[in-house]
Amino acid sequence: MKLFFFDTETTGVNPNKDRIIQFGAIYGEYDLQTGQFNELERINQYINIEGEIPYGASQVHGIYKKDIEGYGYMKDYIDEFLVYMGRADYVIGHNVDFDKRMFISEVKRLGNNFNFDAVRWVDTMRSTAQFVNEKGGKRPKLIKLHEKLFGRGFDGAHDAMADIVATKDCFLELRKYGFFREIFSLPLGGGALSRGKKVEEKKVERKRVEGNKRSYDEVRNLENGYAQVRIGDKRGIINRRGKEGGEIKYDTIGDFRDGYAQARIGDKRGIINGKGEEVCKIQYDAIGDFRCGYAQVRIGDKRGVINKQWKEICEIKYDAIGNFRVGCVKVCIGDKRGIVNGKGDEVCKIKYDAIGDFYDGYAQVCVGDKRGIINGRGKEGCEIKYDEVGDFCDGYAQVRVGDKRGIINGRGDEVCKIKYNAIGAFRYGYAEVRVGDKRGIINKQWKEICEVKYDVIGEFRDGCAKVRVGGKRGIINGGGEQLCEIKYDAIGDFCDGYAQVRIGEKRGIINEKGVEICKIKYDRINIPPSGKKLGLINEQGEDVSEIQYDAIGDFGVGHLKVRVGEKQRIIRVGGKKISGSLVLFFWIVIFLVSVICFYFFY
Repeated sequence: MKLFFFDTETTGVNPNKDRIIQFGAIYGEYDLQTGQFNELERINQYINIEGEIPYGASQVHGIYKKDIEGYGYMKDYIDEFLVYMGRADYVIGHNVDFDKRMFISEVKRLGNNFNFDAVRWVDTMRSTAQFVNEKGGKRPKLIKLHEKLFGRGFDGAHDAMADIVATKDCFLELRKYGFFREIFSLPLGGGALSRGKKVEEKKVERKRVEGNKRSYDEVRNLENGYAQVRIGDKRGIINRRGKEGGEIKYDTIGDFRDGYAQARIGDKRGIINGKGEEVCKIQYDAIGDFRCGYAQVRIGDKRGVINKQWKEICEIKYDAIGNFRVGCVKVCIGDKRGIVNGKGDEVCKIKYDAIGDFYDGYAQVCVGDKRGIINGRGKEGCEIKYDEVGDFCDGYAQVRVGDKRGIINGRGDEVCKIKYNAIGAFRYGYAEVRVGDKRGIINKQWKEICEVKYDVIGEFRDGCAKVRVGGKRGIINGGGEQLCEIKYDAIGDFCDGYAQVRIGEKRGIINEKGVEICKIKYDRINIPPSGKKLGLINEQGEDVSEIQYDAIGDFGVGHLKVRVGEKQRIIRVGGKKISGSLVLFFWIVIFLVSVICFYFFY
């Protein structure tokens, strides 16, 4: 299946008046069975226009008029672009409707009769709105989709080629999630060229290159120090001085990256350098992109791996090969999987039905319906006996046998016995465990700090947690010790070492040790609604005044202002009244201080 990923950068958003100033594409073969994509051709073309580029548009994509003045106009490049688009079974873009409208307008201006109705369009933006789940149901920008799939953005956003590479990566990853199944179940018709009208082939004047006596049918723009040249249907390369690198014998040549490019003769591919030397023989049906220093190669339906020295590090015998991570790669023969390292050694035998991703240096493996773990060297860390193995975090993972769970370390030791129905996440150094409908607590040493007997256990705060058995509540500390009897109907949050408790409709106060410092006898312990009377207690919970006041407020160190009806008084903190003459004395002192301050400062 042929796929064509493309994107454009423009002077604006109006197809009738704005123009394309950069277009790019990646064209290649996609294997529906393996999900592998083999890039055959890459186009990245700047286009000159008459007139200026609006400043606002340049601010977005970074392309200014001076950047495109040395390039040809749309008519110089359009035919090659349409040929590849026409060969594709599907044309893919992010917000492809916009790029399609802009491109159709450009083609119509040139009087080209390309049949866009025959193109099968795929839009990664429309298809992933619900998957990305942006606020307000907005369709996701490409960078947001990339972040959702890979956990990071990508460099060069709003450059056509950078956007195309990101769109390709997102598309291939989305296929793993099961996207586009309905689209790809349609019968293929061999691309738009076979479904519609063919693009008119224009005669091209032969071009001469300075420093070279030969003339060419086509000379591509210089990129990374090299340019492609074509004579008839064969291609070669020249350098900046016009010197040819090797024979002009290839059917296609890809873009140079780090001094190397893919080349194809017939259906076989290899790698050439800037001198035209074949550093990797023209023998493969496909060569993938390099990742972590390695690239996949394919001959027929078998795959192998080459390194950056263009050496095969393993035999071409695998049905599928993953991506290298931490120096290893998953491989598959038939329905069995194993692991190969960077030297091509099978560090993990081809015997597993599935191998998960590595987390904290460990990966889950599966044989039949049982699971175990292997480390980065491919060594089994435990017996393949578990029904489920979770991801490793800080060197530990949850495991399950039947409906019971426990914890293993990287060596496969069961540091927490397989006996719980559920094990929660750790918070503040503790995790909740459950057996049936009863709960307990384990610490980070995997020890039960309290018996599994509670119906509910709250979060630990300030070293304590509320617990419930039936309809009654109590307190436990970080050592699992029960600080108070499980007898309260409600326990409030602790504040400054104290919490309100309730039995029936009566309330009291306990401290952080679970001791009742205030007996359970009050209707409320706060400022009540109007019509109720207030009283005072001390830190030991002792009554220090009668419940007689309508309001109580601060007056100064060691004193409170109280109100009974319309009368106000000053009392000591102990609850004793201050005589009326003493109140008068206070007011006189305040008056004299005010007069003195006014005299000296004003």
